[in-house]
Amino acid sequence: MQAKRAVETLAAYLPAHATVVRDGHVQQVEAVTLVPGDVLVIEEGDCISADARLIEGGIEVGLSPLTGEAMPAYRAADRVGVRVPLLSARDLVFSGTTCTEGEAWAVVFATGVHTQLGRIAALSERVERGISPLEAQVRRVAWLIAVIAVVMGVAFLPLSCLRRNCRSATRSSSPSACWSATCPRDCCR
Repeated sequence: MQAKRAVETLAAYLPAHATVVRDGHVQQVEAVTLVPGDVLVIEEGDCISADARLIEGGIEVGLSPLTGEAMPAYRAADRVGVRVPLLSARDLVFSGTTCTEGEAWAVVFATGVHTQLGRIAALSERVERGISPLEAQVRRVAWLIAVIAVVMGVAFLPLSCLRRNCRSATRSSSPSACWSATCPRDCCR
């Protein structure tokens, strides 16, 4: 359930539509129809729908869905990141992030599960939830209490039966009935 919720939360970061250049015209398309090689037009306020490399312009991008950074990062076509981690490359933008300032064009290189956000979602789905240490301790204590309760019940059941037999014998007309074989000697005194 947690993995499913995580994937649904990550999906909420993705926009339904994207602005692209196809056949020489700028047009709105559904984000799910994006393919590598499409040219995205990114403007202030847009949510980026695929991983892409900037080819023109510069923008500030909020990377908080991927890195947790609160401050936007500047990305530009002329700032090529060589031999740096993918999320640190200054010419790349990623799906699920938001353009906070500027305008740029970018070529899509990854969509769907092949994006950084898609990889996070895939990792979230594969994680199997184990028992936490607290849950293990609570389970052990619950079993211990159950075992003690059963042992105590088994131990006191014969005593309560004997006591009940003894009391019923003392209520009868003859007090000497208490001294029957079913009653211990000291119980009726």
